[in-house]
Amino acid sequence: MNWTMVLLRGLRFPAIGVVVALVIMWAAWNMRGTPLGAAFFEPFRWAGLAAMSFAALSYSYFMYRLIRWQRTEGEQGCDRCGGPTGFLQTGRVIRGNQLSDFRRCYNCGRASPQE
Repeated sequence: MNWTMVLLRGLRFPAIGVVVALVIMWAAWNMRGTPLGAAFFEPFRWAGLAAMSFAALSYSYFMYRLIRWQRTEGEQGCDRCGGPTGFLQTGRVIRGNQLSDFRRCYNCGRASPQE
C-alpha cells in the first residue's frame, strides 16, 4: 500500500479549503485601503478564518478515520486490497434497479460494496 497516495487523496479537500482561505484573506487585505472595501474587510477576514478552520477540521476527521481503520475499529477496508475506504456513497439506479451502496478504496480506487 502506498501511504503517500492515501494521505495525498485525503488532503485534496483541506488543500482546496486552504487555497480558498488564502485567496479570501489576500482579497480582504487589498480591499482594506479603499473607502468602499473598508466596510467589507471585517466579514472577509472572518470568512478566511472559517475556511482555514474547515480545512483543519476536515483533515483531522480524515486522519481520525485512517487511525480507526489502522486499529480495525472502523470499516474493515477494501475487499480486494484491504486498504482504507472513503465515505459511504449511494449506489446508482440503472434501468430501475438500485445498485448497492459502496465505499471507494483510497489505495486501489475500486468500489467495495457495503452490506
